[in-house]
Amino acid sequence: MRKRLFVILMCLVALYPAGCSPKAAESEVSEEETNKQTEEKDIIEQSHDDAREISFNGDIVISKGLILILTDDGHVWGKGVNVNGNLGNGKRVDASDWVQVSDLENIVGIYASVTYGDGYGGEGQEHCYAVDEDGTLYRWGGNIFTPETVNLFSNIKSVNRAKGGASRMTIECENGEKYFMVDAFYEGQDDYFIPYASEGEIDTITEKFFLSDGNLKYFTLTSQYAGNQPTLAVSSKSLQDLYEEHPDRLFSIDNIKVKNADGNYFVDEENGAVYKYNESEKSVENLGGKGWKKYSSGVSTFALSEDGILSTKGDNSEGQLGDGTTEDLEDTYYKISEISFKEFVTTGRFIAALDHDDNLWAWGEGYGAAPEIVVSKEEFMKVK
Repeated sequence: MRKRLFVILMCLVALYPAGCSPKAAESEVSEEETNKQTEEKDIIEQSHDDAREISFNGDIVISKGLILILTDDGHVWGKGVNVNGNLGNGKRVDASDWVQVSDLENIVGIYASVTYGDGYGGEGQEHCYAVDEDGTLYRWGGNIFTPETVNLFSNIKSVNRAKGGASRMTIECENGEKYFMVDAFYEGQDDYFIPYASEGEIDTITEKFFLSDGNLKYFTLTSQYAGNQPTLAVSSKSLQDLYEEHPDRLFSIDNIKVKNADGNYFVDEENGAVYKYNESEKSVENLGGKGWKKYSSGVSTFALSEDGILSTKGDNSEGQLGDGTTEDLEDTYYKISEISFKEFVTTGRFIAALDHDDNLWAWGEGYGAAPEIVVSKEEFMKVK
C-alpha cells in the first residue's frame, strides 16, 4: 500500500513540478492567453493608427452622377452613371450597388473631374485615371469600357490631384519631368498633357489655370493655343513656350503663396484671406477675412474655415446650400456647424465634402437638399 502511494506521489510530482499546482498551471495558461489577446489588440490598434487618411487627392472621384472609391486593398469600386463606360466594368449599364473596376490591382490613386460622368466635355469624353504602385497609368470612361494602359510616361514617381474644384491631375516622373493634364475641350479631341517646370502647385480649370510657386500666375488656355489633340498625347509646347508666345494671356503677381483655390478665387497661405482674380482687368482683389481654408464662388458660394465650419449662400435651386430647402440665400451665410469638414469639391450646384472622421458627404444636384453620408470610412477600408 505504501509503495502504491509512493508511485502515485511521484506521478503527481512529474505532472506538476515544484511550485506548480493544477491551479497554478491553469493560471499560467490564462496569462498566456491574456498576453496573446493584448498583442492582438495592439496589432489592431496599430493597424487603425496606420490606416490612410482619406482625401480627394487619389481616394475619391465623385460627381452628381457617380462615385468611385479606392479601397484599402488597392481595388477601385464605383456606382452610378455608366453610359460611357464610366465605371470601367465593361458595361454601359448604370449600377445602384458597388461594382469593381476591371483588371486593376495595387492601385494607389484615382483621378477625374468633378464633372466626370455628367456628359460634360464632348458629350461624355472625360476619362478617369488610376496609377498603380509600380507607376503604371491607366484610364477608362469616355467610351473606353475597361481600363487601358497609358504609355506616354515612364518611371512615374507621383500623381497628384491639382488644387481647386476641377480635380485635374499632375504627374511627376523619376527624371524630374512634370506634366499637367488638360481634358478634351470639344468632341473629337482627347486629353493631353502639358510639360511644366515649376516647383509649385498647379490647377487647371477647363480654359485657365493658376500656378503658385511663391508667385501667382494665371494663364488663359484654349485648344487654339495649346494644340488641338485628336488623340491622347503630350503637348509639343511647354508651359514656358505658351508664356512666351502669348504674354497677353499671362497675369503674374509676386510673393503670393496659395493655400487653396477654386476658379478665380484663392486663399492666401499666410493669413487665410480670400482673393479674387479679375480676368478682364487682370488684377487681384482682396475680399478680406481671415482663417479661411478654401473658398469657391459661382452661382453659389462655399467657404470652409480652418475650424471645419462650412458656410454657404447664393443660389439654392438644387439644394446645394445644404439647409434642407431649395430657397435661395443672398444676404447671409448658412453655416453647417454640426459637421466638422476638412475639404470639399463642388461644381456650384452639387458639393461633396470629407469630414475629419473620413466620411464622405454629398448634397445638391443628384443628391438631397441636406448633407448625407454617401460613403463611410468603413467602406473605404472594407475589402468588398
